[in-house]
Amino acid sequence: MREFWEKASLPEVEPLRTESGSLPPKGERPKDLHQSRKEPSVFFHGVIHDHLFSGDRGHFDKTLKRDGTMISSCSLCDRFADASNPLIVFKSQKVALYHMPGIDLPGYLVISPFRHVEDAGVLEDSEREEMARLQSRAVQTILGLPGVRKVYILSFGEAVPHLHLHLFPRTDAMLAGPGCLSDGIPDGPKIFDFWRKRLAGPDIPDTVQSLIPRLREIFR
Repeated sequence: MREFWEKASLPEVEPLRTESGSLPPKGERPKDLHQSRKEPSVFFHGVIHDHLFSGDRGHFDKTLKRDGTMISSCSLCDRFADASNPLIVFKSQKVALYHMPGIDLPGYLVISPFRHVEDAGVLEDSEREEMARLQSRAVQTILGLPGVRKVYILSFGEAVPHLHLHLFPRTDAMLAGPGCLSDGIPDGPKIFDFWRKRLAGPDIPDTVQSLIPRLREIFR
């Protein structure tokens, strides 16, 4: 839905810090920041039916282990191992940030540990801390896109049981979707469900392809 987006203005954010220290950005960052007041991000967890994963329908081995063992058939492990993957925005030795494929929604990012784990309960402290810093920085960036009022943060692990957090931009225009309001209040799960299906498209839509290089500059 191209009417959601014009040329995005990305916000100034602090450099991400990892165990090796600060990673300063390279090149110029956009100066025309989105100045409107933003509401706190919405968090909700639950289960999701497989049909919602049209944009990132992974494959996995049913013998996945909780000990962090690399599973060759895991779609996220395969994605991270591909140095030329066009959707990767940032990758360190511990975490990765990539753009959700197959959904024409610029700024829909996903955070995942590089190591194969199924849930946050088995993360190492260093992985947990770096994911938290990356999540905070990514949310700041998404909220700088025009029209975005909230970032829904979700984790299911049903279709792809490699821990990953969806950072889903909720725009003002999404409230007009059928069933997206309950008693006049935005219904987060219904918004996520409806607009993921409505915005399903090619693996890398033009709107996403044009945004990724600018995101990489911010997260360097």
